[in-house]
Amino acid sequence: MGEAETEANIQLGRDIAQFADYAILNSSRGAHIKKGCLEGGMNAEKILLTSSLNEAMERVSEIQGKKVILFENDLPDNLK
Repeated sequence: MGEAETEANIQLGRDIAQFADYAILNSSRGAHIKKGCLEGGMNAEKILLTSSLNEAMERVSEIQGKKVILFENDLPDNLK
């Protein structure tokens, strides 16, 4: 995305904050998305930065109730 990537990821975070209860971020873009989530009013305790898919999945399992999960497209192709 070139020069627009940072602002696009911040805007994505703002959008996430409007519709999601939690954000579990696992990518190099996570800090920018987190910034947008915070700007959008999301509680910082509900924004989780993880270092691997396994850690992200562990954190998902800790959240009680029904879940809708959006995975960013930089996950490995062998995700099952």
